[in-house]
Amino acid sequence: MKAFAISALAATIIACQAGATVKTVSTFAALKAGLESAYPGDVIALSDGTYNATGQITVSAENVALVSAGGKTAATVDGCSLYRILYVSGANFRIEGITFRNAHYAGNGGAISYSSSSVSKTAIIKNCDFIDCTAKYGGAIYAGQNSYTSFEPRENYGIVSGCTFLRCGIDTAGTDDWGGGGAIFGALWVEDSVFDACFCSDMSKNQYHAAIDVTRYATVSNCVFRNHSQTKRGLIGASEIYPETQQNGCVRLVDCIIANNTATDRDDVLFHRKVILDRCVISNNATTVTSTLLSLYRFDASGERGFSKVTSCLFIDNKYPFNMANMPPLLNCTFVRNVGGLACGKETSLNAAITNCVFWGNYEKTSWPNNDQFNGGPGLYWNSQFDLPSLIRIGSTVIEEGVGNGYLYDVLEADSSGKSLALTRAAADRGPGFSNAEKGDWSLKSKSPFVDAGVFMDWMPGAFDLAGKPRLSREAPDLGCFEWMRKASFAVYLK
Repeated sequence: MKAFAISALAATIIACQAGATVKTVSTFAALKAGLESAYPGDVIALSDGTYNATGQITVSAENVALVSAGGKTAATVDGCSLYRILYVSGANFRIEGITFRNAHYAGNGGAISYSSSSVSKTAIIKNCDFIDCTAKYGGAIYAGQNSYTSFEPRENYGIVSGCTFLRCGIDTAGTDDWGGGGAIFGALWVEDSVFDACFCSDMSKNQYHAAIDVTRYATVSNCVFRNHSQTKRGLIGASEIYPETQQNGCVRLVDCIIANNTATDRDDVLFHRKVILDRCVISNNATTVTSTLLSLYRFDASGERGFSKVTSCLFIDNKYPFNMANMPPLLNCTFVRNVGGLACGKETSLNAAITNCVFWGNYEKTSWPNNDQFNGGPGLYWNSQFDLPSLIRIGSTVIEEGVGNGYLYDVLEADSSGKSLALTRAAADRGPGFSNAEKGDWSLKSKSPFVDAGVFMDWMPGAFDLAGKPRLSREAPDLGCFEWMRKASFAVYLK
């Protein structure tokens, strides 16, 4: 993750230079009065301290800014677990360097709610913390009206940048049992932010997407999702609450880390539906569930509009095998040091596709739900009642065979290109050729059997690997999440 300096003071200075009025406030009453009576271009600057809310603040003027000269560690607005803090109906409202704590609203937006898509599309929220904020939709932020019909450039979205969302959640108490987005509900461009321990308050209710519920197309870039333990219907996904958004929502995660999350219910998944993963690290996720195989996705889009896919991702140190049911295509991914890797239960409708992937150095899975028998080995297992080669499409993929109940070569031989079995044997004979796996560097050496061994796919032009190197830099793509690099290496260190 990058480091982002607080720039609220700079924003205030710029506002002064532009001739705007800067009002410095030191009480909640003054804050509320200043924002509600603001003129276009005004800047409201918080003095250091804690501001305990006595009600909601409505911002209706355009081009207003709320900043803190001392930064988010110096200025906190506390909703006292009773109030939404900001309702925004004025376009181009900027918030920077503020901590929002204990905000709550029974409807939409625990800390901040935007009145319309024209308002939320111009929002800027930078370098803010949201702590212990809850609502039915959008525990911290609600921007649910946006109607994007495709992924658009960053400048067309409201921006959330450099923020932290800690213990924000979905709370439907006193309402019906539908809710979504523990931190954010709506289509915003989210970047350089951390989502920590967001939650669904009641796992028996229809509460969707503990971190982000996207109603339409949106991008999440360079973010960390960690320490979640109540994630019914996923940490992240496209909303299925309204029929129209079921068909028109999709979220794209790029350069993100999804780590240290724990499943506590059979409906717990990391991703619900219509989620594209590109250049992400999925690490150290665990489960307390022993009665069933848990999926990476609850639903993907392959049966609807073919949205979801997983490209150039690293799966490392996960404590359970991800069920292949509902799995979107896995393309140029690397699985290392996981317990079991992937597994197929009794899903006869499985239509999995795995291309240019590497499964190596994973751990044996020795016990299965209901004491079922599984074939395979580290990296890939399947229920012995089913013929996996007839249910899976594999191309140019390496799967290390373990010492237990094998049959992995049957799957590799089903590769119509004929490359998977030869590549797996080459890796077994010569080694996979990772640069320095002991120190967390899973990039490739020049003589790795995985270099130039992949097959071309139509998503590759203009795409990059996990280290930011072009996916098509030579004759053919490499296997796994890294392209070979002459000098640079890429180590993964997770705290």
